[in-house]
Amino acid sequence: VEGDVLVRGGIYGGRIKAGGNLKAHHVNSSDLLVQGDIAIKQELVDSTAQAGGRCLLDGGVILSSEVSAAKGIGSGNVGAESANDSLLQVGKDPWIKEALADRRAQMKAHEEAREALVQKIEALEARGDAVGTELGEIAQVQDKKMVARRELQEAIKREKRAPTAKEQVLIKALGKEVEKIDAQVAGLMDEEETIEAATVNTRKEAQERWEAIEGLKMEIGDLTAASKADPSHVQIKITGKIFEHTEIRGFHARLTMKETLSRCVISEKLDTDPTASRKWYMNFAPL
Repeated sequence: VEGDVLVRGGIYGGRIKAGGNLKAHHVNSSDLLVQGDIAIKQELVDSTAQAGGRCLLDGGVILSSEVSAAKGIGSGNVGAESANDSLLQVGKDPWIKEALADRRAQMKAHEEAREALVQKIEALEARGDAVGTELGEIAQVQDKKMVARRELQEAIKREKRAPTAKEQVLIKALGKEVEKIDAQVAGLMDEEETIEAATVNTRKEAQERWEAIEGLKMEIGDLTAASKADPSHVQIKITGKIFEHTEIRGFHARLTMKETLSRCVISEKLDTDPTASRKWYMNFAPL
């Protein structure tokens, strides 16, 4: 779906990919990939939810699920005594990875197509040179035939006599040879014109491919920069409990909960202590 998805009830066993936001009352045994925000009213159970924005459960619960949201996660409870462990990840946009793969695939296709076009241009230019050389050689032959016929005709005219039978045959043969060469020249000139037009069009297409490649390089650079954005402002906000064994991942740091905590905000912080062995860590603050 290109835009938003609004489900008034629940999603069961669904696979949803949306370019906007997604809202639902509850989600069970489903896979969600959303470019914007995911908002679930009640519970997310046995599911995978990935968001380019936030994943928010307004006082709801996350059970036995994996949640990845680039701009933060909010939930009531995460986990339960009898539930399988959950995983919460923030700071990484799942759409960026997919977009990077798509742009790189596009760039590879453009590069391969452009290489083929460059080879085509080289072949066209080589054929164009060959046609030009052939035209030059034929033109010399044609000129000799025409000169020979003209000189013979002028000699007969100066002598004020009729051509002999042999001379008539020769003049006729020279005329036919000139006509034959004229046809060859016309064909080569048509081919030369076709080659020139094809070369122009192929150069234009190659230039368009090059421009597309440069545009994709810029997009890849922007996406790569976005993927390395400062994650310190992204938070996981828990208004209920987050149970032990829940795994938490940030852009740089990760940890597994060793105890159950209530009402807290979790964020990734950079340790400013130059002697610290780990520069990034998960910080817990009371809500």
